[in-house]
Amino acid sequence: MSKDEAKKLPEKDSLYIDIGAASKTEAETLVSVGDVAAFQPDRICEGDTVVTKALDDRAGCAAIIDIINSEPEYDFYASFSVLEEVGAGARAAAYGIDPEYAIVLESTTAADLRGVPSEKQVCKKTEGAVISFMDHGTLYDHDLFNATLKAAKENGIPCQVKSAVAGGNNAAGIHTTRAGVKTIAISVPCRYIHSPSSAADKNDILAVRDLARVMLSKNGVGRARMIEKLTDMQCLSDLPDSAAAARIKAVAAAYGDGAFVYCQRINGGITAVMGGMSPAFLSVCLLKEADIPELVSFFRMFGTEVFCGEADAADLGSENARFDELMLYSGSFSLPQPSHGKIYDLYAALQKGSDGDIELPKQDLFYTDMCIRYNHGAAEYALLPDAAAVCGFMTDKVSLITGVAVDCGSRRKGCGRAALLSLIAAIRLKYPDTKIYAAAHISAVGFYKKCGFKSSGRVALLKY
Repeated sequence: MSKDEAKKLPEKDSLYIDIGAASKTEAETLVSVGDVAAFQPDRICEGDTVVTKALDDRAGCAAIIDIINSEPEYDFYASFSVLEEVGAGARAAAYGIDPEYAIVLESTTAADLRGVPSEKQVCKKTEGAVISFMDHGTLYDHDLFNATLKAAKENGIPCQVKSAVAGGNNAAGIHTTRAGVKTIAISVPCRYIHSPSSAADKNDILAVRDLARVMLSKNGVGRARMIEKLTDMQCLSDLPDSAAAARIKAVAAAYGDGAFVYCQRINGGITAVMGGMSPAFLSVCLLKEADIPELVSFFRMFGTEVFCGEADAADLGSENARFDELMLYSGSFSLPQPSHGKIYDLYAALQKGSDGDIELPKQDLFYTDMCIRYNHGAAEYALLPDAAAVCGFMTDKVSLITGVAVDCGSRRKGCGRAALLSLIAAIRLKYPDTKIYAAAHISAVGFYKKCGFKSSGRVALLKY
């Protein structure tokens, strides 16, 4: 190689890897077109210095894993993505998650070497986590940048500000996703970055981990958020006297710890309560200052169908929503004696007369569930020869009628009304002062009005 050639970067077409094959045939038995080759250097740990390949972004991954293993008391998504240098992998994750804000953990160039002017050193090894205000792909959120500096100072975490606009990372793909995401990068200063022997300091990696952990907590940006199982059922007494609250309370009364009753906490206070037999179908009550994006993300994760009041539905929002009329019983009819019949015959009666208006689970599940709720005073039913009515959720304050079914050959003969009034009589025997509601499809509103019910707002079924 001539002196002039030694000063130039080689063209990619002139590069090759000698794998020791004696012929093309032998080479094709060892590798295939499209195979990837990588350096395989030794890992060297000398004091607090780690020397190995791909510390950008394995150091960031190590910090994230350590945070996950510490069992954090807050919810967050951890994304381990490819194509970090151009932000491509993280862009897809950010689009799917639609986060409130993002923290990128990575490694960045530390050019603190002999002969490099201080203004071009970017950052320095052993001086803590690096916080960026701008790089070649991102102009970082100003408030988040200041909050990160403040969090480091208040918690005694060593940090430094990146002193040059250099490099890029996953933030490039994240911060422009959808309507934009507030993003900050916290980086490990790394010498000889992108080489087979990049070097970083263990304490710098720990500083990145600790600063990210603080930023994810209530001491960082935003508030401490958590969706957790509700263990103190006394909290349910604070729920409003609504149809959604009645469903939650009835399930909790019947199943206790076996019920899927969860709450959202923000800074220690309960802001939303949700309950049901599984995350697939939940009744939801919003209290005050609920974190709507977090709740929606939770529902999307499980594909939840959400039952709630009209006002809560407006806050939660959904592209797939159905509204039913909420009818309140205010009649003064002379109520008959309750007619129960055998609870095991209830399923067949509902199935026979529902015309598909009542969605029923499998018979054994329905029977078991109804028995448990009925025995705990959380459900009631009426069963006549040609009609049936069910109150699936019952409390001393609010009860919700969930279905009336009449045999096809017995319709328009007063059978449905008789079953409904028999059900109301049974409810009144258990809870004389309970408000009795029915969630009525528009086609059934007239029927309920003739039976002494009046409109009292709307309830919604949201599908995520």
